[in-house]
Amino acid sequence: EYYPSFSPDGRWVAFASWSDSAGGSIWKARTDGTGQPVRLTSDGAWVSWPHWTPEGDRIVFAASPRQAGVDGGGVAAMGELRVVSANGGVASRITSASGGFGGATGPAGVSAATNGAPARVYYTEVVPNATPGFNATQTTALVSVRLDGSDKRTHAKITTSQALGITARVAP
Repeated sequence: EYYPSFSPDGRWVAFASWSDSAGGSIWKARTDGTGQPVRLTSDGAWVSWPHWTPEGDRIVFAASPRQAGVDGGGVAAMGELRVVSANGGVASRITSASGGFGGATGPAGVSAATNGAPARVYYTEVVPNATPGFNATQTTALVSVRLDGSDKRTHAKITTSQALGITARVAP
């Protein structure tokens, strides 16, 4: 069991689980230890970094093709962000890695819907370098999208002299 994330009310913990035969799943379990864990996803993808929405009704997580977990070694970059009901079901794609998420670790946080503005999920993505090579710099951007994948915004960019795998955590 990996990447624990507590629900806003503290009654549940969501986590990622993996088996070589079935692949990965997002689960939740009661924090008081009663009852059995509940499997929320079942497509077998390599899943990581679950984050509850502030309302506690959905869980956002990173997913990659199942083969990323089977091959071992370094974990593959995030393939896409998905969201699933806190009661389980089919996860919906929020956004894909088409923009180049290399080195991303998944969602950095999920903001609440406020003043009529929809909730947003924040994540990091690597900005493609125009001059690759041994002495190249790497730029990582903190970006966000709505839970339906629309309205992508860049909030900050950090450029380093090495590929450091910058991550960020955003508190609601």
